[in-house]
Amino acid sequence: MAHQNAPRCEMPSWYYTDPIQRELSAILNGLKQDLSFMGCTSLGRDGVLRSLTADRDVVDAAGLTPDQIAAFIRRYPAGLVNEAEFTGVDGTKVPKELWFAPNKNILPPPLSNEAKQLSRKVVDENHELFHSRREELKQKYGEQEKGNDHGDNQADV
Repeated sequence: MAHQNAPRCEMPSWYYTDPIQRELSAILNGLKQDLSFMGCTSLGRDGVLRSLTADRDVVDAAGLTPDQIAAFIRRYPAGLVNEAEFTGVDGTKVPKELWFAPNKNILPPPLSNEAKQLSRKVVDENHELFHSRREELKQKYGEQEKGNDHGDNQADV
């Protein structure tokens, strides 16, 4: 496969020098992901980092400390995230029930049907790559409790 021979990305310099960034990387790597590959990871205004499906159901979540929130924001270009919105926010103080059942207004909007269709097309066109990655993820953290491999309510074929 061509992707196996491609050059690997190098870690940013802070990966080796900033312990908070390393903590954040461990949290991100530990979050379960939507096996449809249509989901996203989102930091809510409550300081909770969530892995979401295309319909914005929560797959997994972790409350971030103020330092981890600041580290997450530093991963984005300046001005893209309004840091002031996170002043005094501590996701570790949010009750775990709200990690998985947040107020919908703090989540990004669900993917449109058109975006879902386009995503399915990309997955179908690269079936082998996505299938192998999906199997890796299943082995990493088992079958998801909600949803299926397609990000919709249809049964697997």
